[in-house]
Amino acid sequence: MSEQNSTNGMNGTNGNKAITDVDLDREVIRCKTCGLVQYRTRTGNCRRCLRLLPPKVEFLIPPPEPQELPGDDRQLFEKWPNRDTVENIGQRIRQLRESRGMTQSQLQARSRVSRSYLSRIESGQMTPSLGTLEKISEALGVGLNRFFVPESNGETLLEDPFIQGLRPFLRQLDWEQWQSILKRLAAISDHVSTGNGQVRPIGQPQPSRMEHLVRRIHPAAMSHR
Repeated sequence: MSEQNSTNGMNGTNGNKAITDVDLDREVIRCKTCGLVQYRTRTGNCRRCLRLLPPKVEFLIPPPEPQELPGDDRQLFEKWPNRDTVENIGQRIRQLRESRGMTQSQLQARSRVSRSYLSRIESGQMTPSLGTLEKISEALGVGLNRFFVPESNGETLLEDPFIQGLRPFLRQLDWEQWQSILKRLAAISDHVSTGNGQVRPIGQPQPSRMEHLVRRIHPAAMSHR
């Protein structure tokens, strides 16, 4: 008899434990009809009055915003005109970064783009997304067009670190001083070989971009012409 009671007690304990384990996974809810507070049943009906319990409220947690990873941009490669465009963009980013005396680590801190990603973009191994270019352009203080417009000789000169360091002093020059500088530069450039390897004769007009550079460095000086 005692053995049977012991068995029944164990069964009851196991049954209660099973019910408890199931109940712990359920929502505690109050029946609006009879007021019984209970675990939500599998059928959705109240244990006392058998009326339908209120519908289950599910809290939807919005998915996290996808992080911009290098692998996510590989599918964008086909949207760029060609491989050369991607490599040119990387070269322009590197030139602009170096002209400002910035390291990849500094650009990473300002743009919040990983250093490994920046390195692969600059080397032309990775295709940057528009969002990435916007972050980099803001960090460099330039517009997006600077990544796509072909770089002229004048642009190369302006991005030179030495010229960048001189710009604060060059802005202090007046128009007469600029004229004197331009004349000397024109005389020097007359002896510089042209693109096809031929030497330009002295006195021959040459398509200099010096005035354009002056406008870029010191627009006020050109206005006094």
